[in-house]
Amino acid sequence: MQKAVCLIVFLALSLAVVPLTFSQQDYNQQDVLTLRGQITQIDWPASTVTVRYLQTKGYVSFDEVTFFVPGNIHIVRGSSAINLSQLQIGDQITIEYVNTSPGPLKVISMTVVIP
Repeated sequence: MQKAVCLIVFLALSLAVVPLTFSQQDYNQQDVLTLRGQITQIDWPASTVTVRYLQTKGYVSFDEVTFFVPGNIHIVRGSSAINLSQLQIGDQITIEYVNTSPGPLKVISMTVVIP
């Protein structure tokens, strides 16, 4: 019984020191990418946004990419902090993100561009 209690306490303390959130500081600056585009789809339960952007590699075309939006990221509209539920389809945004391949593209900051 004592061993089980010690194991539980050890695991709880171990998890307490593991960072459960991430921020831009957790990544090297060369890992951080930026994309500007327009939101075309929002999936609140999955915490994802799909962004349409102008692609200019080789030829000019539009492309779409989907990003995972962690609950702890910084989203700004003007001078106000907002949350994912306040984003709207059609919003022009600038996203800083990291490619966590083989995982999803993860947003680390998002700014809604006010025209």
